[in-house]
Amino acid sequence: MSTQINHYNALPKGYQLEEYRIESVLSHEGFNIIYLAHDTNMDVPVTIKEYLPNEIAVREGNYMVQPKSPKDAEKLAWGLKQFSEEARTLARNNHLNTVRVRRFLDANNTTYIVMDYEEKILSPKGSGSPPLRPNSTQRSKRWILAFIMVLVLGVVGSGGYMVYKKPTYSDPYEPPSPVGATPSGASLTPPPVINCDIPGQKFFRDPLRDGGCGPELVIIKAGDFNMGALTGGGQQDELPVHRVSLKSFAMCRYEMTFEDYDRFAEATYRYKPDDEGWGRGKHPVINVSWYDAVAYMKWLSKQTGQTYGLPSESQWEYSARAGTKTKYWWGNAASHEYANYGTDDCCDGLKKGKDSWKYSSPVGSFEPNPFGLYDSVGNVWEWVADPDHDDYNGAPEDGSVWKEGEEGDSRVIRGGSWYNLPLYCRVANRHKIDANEERNRVGFRCYRRIAED
Repeated sequence: MSTQINHYNALPKGYQLEEYRIESVLSHEGFNIIYLAHDTNMDVPVTIKEYLPNEIAVREGNYMVQPKSPKDAEKLAWGLKQFSEEARTLARNNHLNTVRVRRFLDANNTTYIVMDYEEKILSPKGSGSPPLRPNSTQRSKRWILAFIMVLVLGVVGSGGYMVYKKPTYSDPYEPPSPVGATPSGASLTPPPVINCDIPGQKFFRDPLRDGGCGPELVIIKAGDFNMGALTGGGQQDELPVHRVSLKSFAMCRYEMTFEDYDRFAEATYRYKPDDEGWGRGKHPVINVSWYDAVAYMKWLSKQTGQTYGLPSESQWEYSARAGTKTKYWWGNAASHEYANYGTDDCCDGLKKGKDSWKYSSPVGSFEPNPFGLYDSVGNVWEWVADPDHDDYNGAPEDGSVWKEGEEGDSRVIRGGSWYNLPLYCRVANRHKIDANEERNRVGFRCYRRIAED
């Protein structure tokens, strides 16, 4: 049996959910809690999966699941619908010898999926592949089919349960553990090999475990630069100007798009953010919190086996400056030829030059900066990893995330947006908002760790 895991939102041991008595928590993910329970009618152990997204819902003292705010109620209802569809999909596939779904039931303002408990499959993370009897082909196929079905639906991760928690800026983005060898007697057709190379280019993409390619990346070479308000007239939080030395890393050429984020949302049963009617696809994703961005990075890390995250402030500014010392990478004068930013009348639709978009523009609509990054000025603000600080006194000089002195839950956003005047789109400009906020002018861009030369 699995080791007891505690979770503040979980049902207590001994709780009676109709004929099922809760024995322990097997795993808690970002959206589900998985229990070991006892069927008191049949006198057998079962596994129960409960829909309870920790970021937007909480369990009250009467065990009822409630949204944390009126704004979260819509998300909770949408996610519950997806979870119920998952239950029906599992039930319909019982004939495929997957982990059998006994039933699903509604209680406590949420939904539960009751499945057979199979200890060899539902084992703690790190326990390795379950032993199989020699020459047991049917048993091998059953185990593989069960493992794949449960993996696809997010019940388990590589080698065991995939445990989610509310992400913080200090969480490491660790690549997934390798999956064990295919059990004897099983025959699996590997997915087609995807070539993510970009011929003749200095850019690259990582293949995704589920097929396709990750976002396009450019390598940012190691170097030193002066960080802060270099041209004078900056805000207090842009001072003092200080020297920072950075190792090589990679940055996404484009701000993350709805196309990128929607794939993640569908794979993880996550709520899809509103596009305000401006378009999805290649438009930058908006209405995502800092925690949403971090969750995407963790998923991308697992999909690629690489280390992705939000860039530190200094990594962001170094990439956005691209070796320049001016207010914007093209010079000191703002120009709609190079970026999508606001006017005095904000959304009057009378912008000039290439900037013909009233709101956000598809990524890559303007020229890239000298490092090959698009939209480092304007379009949407970009979350970075750092918590807010009043100024640069005591800031790291090695390009790392500034963790010391954090107060509250504010995080920094950089780059300005379609809504903001040029003053707020300067490369040195910093702004802060609460990490839980979702705004229609805030998105993000990814960073990827690379091996040292």
